[in-house]
Amino acid sequence: MSSYDSIFLYHARKAGGSTMRRWLRRVANKHNLTLKVQEGYPLQESDFHNKSRTLYITTLRDPVERAISSYYFEGQWLEAGKNRTKESAIGFKTWTEIVNIKPRGRLLWHCASDCYCKWFGSSGEGGVWNRNVTNAMERLKHFDMVLQTERLKEKNYTANLQILLSTKEIPIGHSNAKRAAWNAYEVTESDLAFLEEINQNDRVLYAAVFGLTT
Repeated sequence: MSSYDSIFLYHARKAGGSTMRRWLRRVANKHNLTLKVQEGYPLQESDFHNKSRTLYITTLRDPVERAISSYYFEGQWLEAGKNRTKESAIGFKTWTEIVNIKPRGRLLWHCASDCYCKWFGSSGEGGVWNRNVTNAMERLKHFDMVLQTERLKEKNYTANLQILLSTKEIPIGHSNAKRAAWNAYEVTESDLAFLEEINQNDRVLYAAVFGLTT
């Protein structure tokens, strides 16, 4: 770790980013490094200006599972903590329609469709979020580590990560701090099929990064 001055984490929302953020903060403190976190804003080529001295890390989760997690985490009700009943809950497809409305400017906080291609492959200029698989793949190649969120539950996977970053004594936890206590709506098979359709580009990207088949 002595060859680095800083760590850059691109926090892909609902893909293990909070877990990584907490852990990397401790890693950075141990090695006296600066930690920079980017979340919600599109990744640009200019973000790699100090590549030789920066350790670039991000996490990717199955796109369909990521979208479902986002819905359960913060999408079932319009107002957090208010009138949380089954009757007041927003249906899954209604939520996807709300979050897929053209965002204002370059911040894409809530997202349900091809979010990785938008965050990693688009400029976000003028609120235009293109779903560019090629750009996203090229920018992901700049990262030193693209971690598969699902594997963060595997003991050997996290142990190897701790060894690589010389932090065997710092455990990698899990973050569900604001998760809804219960789910008012159960995602259906129809919802899953719909998610697969609107995340086709992200599914291609995810499979290519980790050598999977779609």
